[in-house]
Order: sequence, then structure tokens, then C-alpha cells
Amino acid sequence: MNLTLHPDIVRPTDRKNSHRLLTRLLALSCLIISVLYSVLSYAQEESISIVYSGEKTYTRKVIKSLYEKLDSLPLSINTININNEPLSRSPIKNSSLLISLGTKATEKSLKLNSDIPLLSLLIPSQSYTKLSKIRKKNALWKVIFIDQPFDRQIHFIQILLGKDKVIGTILGSYSKTFKNRIKQAAQRNNQKIRIETIATEKQLIPTLKPLVKLSDAILAIPDPITFNKRTIRSILLLSYHQGVPLIGFSRSYVKAGAIAAIFSDPEQISQQTAAIIKKYIENGTFVANATYADDFSIALNKNVARTLSIYLPDEKTIYQKMLSSKK
Repeated sequence: MNLTLHPDIVRPTDRKNSHRLLTRLLALSCLIISVLYSVLSYAQEESISIVYSGEKTYTRKVIKSLYEKLDSLPLSINTININNEPLSRSPIKNSSLLISLGTKATEKSLKLNSDIPLLSLLIPSQSYTKLSKIRKKNALWKVIFIDQPFDRQIHFIQILLGKDKVIGTILGSYSKTFKNRIKQAAQRNNQKIRIETIATEKQLIPTLKPLVKLSDAILAIPDPITFNKRTIRSILLLSYHQGVPLIGFSRSYVKAGAIAAIFSDPEQISQQTAAIIKKYIENGTFVANATYADDFSIALNKNVARTLSIYLPDEKTIYQKMLSSKK
């Protein structure tokens, strides 16, 4: 239906109402334009930079998963491989948040002395003290460690084997700083533990032989001279010859012959990271602290376990027991 208004028949009250309606429509239009401009500006201004080094599979998986989980945000993401591009030439200055993956990338990022908040992932907890010395005073820096807290590891072994077993482990020059923390975790969990420390790789097997005889399980803790790719085969042969299982720290250790391992996978790391980024982008919340990953995965080698006459619960049962303890 078409309605035509002629000036000579429009009443004063109609003119007044029309003017009010026009004013309101104009105000509403301005408001919509303002909101749209703010949203567009937000989308253009908010960006993060992901700094990493090398092409490790784990690192690539974390980056890929982060892209997927942040896809719905009005956010631009820059990835910078410091092996190919110096940070001084990268677009970091325009970033709202900086994400560093690994110790090397974090060290380079901290040396920028930037005021941009930094979230560091895939950091071994024993590297934190050294990295902290580089940190700019009052800098906003949050760290998620790649390794598992010792309370969680000990509780994991207790679920697998029982609380009356003796756990043995060997520390090297890199991991020896953990000694007191391991002892404290063992005390909190009423766990018997034997800890040996070595200075060179040549001391590994001579130290491991008596330790295996006095232990019900060997806990592998990452170190360049103890539990690594070069030594894993010898450790497995020696421990299994004595009927003692090895507890690893990665899925690859389980494939090699450890009966079990507890670790955080790329999906879990990226899930926690994405939640932190979303909170920061949405309301500016960024808690500067160092923490372990919230979630974890479990891998079992039941074939090896059965060979040692150890019958393990299924992964789901173990996981639920771990969650109920909050270790």
C-alpha cells in the first residue's frame, strides 16, 4: 500500500511526531555506525604473534591447533620462526600479545624487553629459573610448563602399581635441581623413593644396576645424560631383566617399551592457551605466573606390562582416578 502525504493536509502534531521519529532514526543510525566502527577497529587492531624455533612436530601441532581454536575471534595471528627471521625485523611491535614456544623462543622474546604481555609454552620447569633472570622487571609473563608436576607423576604410579612400592630415579646435571622437589612430593604422597645423581653418561648404567634391584619401578625424568634417545634401550633392557617397569614421560617412551607415561599433548596445551588468549582479548585479563598444564594424557603399553606380570587398568579408569585426586 502506498501512502502519499501532501503538505497542505499534514497536521502540526503529525509534523512533530515525524520530526521525533526522524531524530530517533538518525540517532539509532549513528549508534549502529559507531558500534560497527568499533568492531571493525577492534578486528584490525587486535593481533598476536607466535614465536618459535625449528620445525618440531610437537610445535607445529600446537600452532595448528591454536589457529583452529582462535579462528572465531576477531584476531590476526603472525607466526615467526626465529631461525629464519630475527625478532627485530618482525611485526611484533604491533601485537597485543606475544606467544613463545620453547626455551629458545622464550629467551629471545624476553630479551626484547617489551611491554607486550608474553605467554610462554613448552618450557621445561628446570629452565624457568634461568629464563627468569632475563625477565624485564614488572613484565607480564606467564609460563605453562611442558613437564608434569611430581605429585601428579607419583600419584599416577601409585594408581598403576599401588602405594607400597619403591620408586627409583636417576638425576643428571640438568635435572638434579629437582631432587628436593621430588622428595617433598614423595613425602606429601607417603611414597618411598630412591634418588641417585650422576655427573656423566658413563655413570648411568653402573648407577642404574643397584638402583633397579632396590626399586619396584623406575621413573624417567628428562635429562641429557640420563633418560634420552641414546640411553633408552640400555635402560629398558637392564630394568626388564630385573622385572622392573619403566614409567616414561612421553608417548614415544611407551612405544619404546615403558609400561606407561603421563604427559600433556598439543591439543591440551593449545586448549588451555586459547582460553587464556580469549580472556585477554575480551577483557584484558592476564595473570602473570608459572604453572603446569591443567590437563594431561595417559599412554599404556599393556603388552610389556603383561610380560612383567603387571595388569594395568584401562586409560579411562586411570584418568578418572587422577582427576578425582586433583594432583
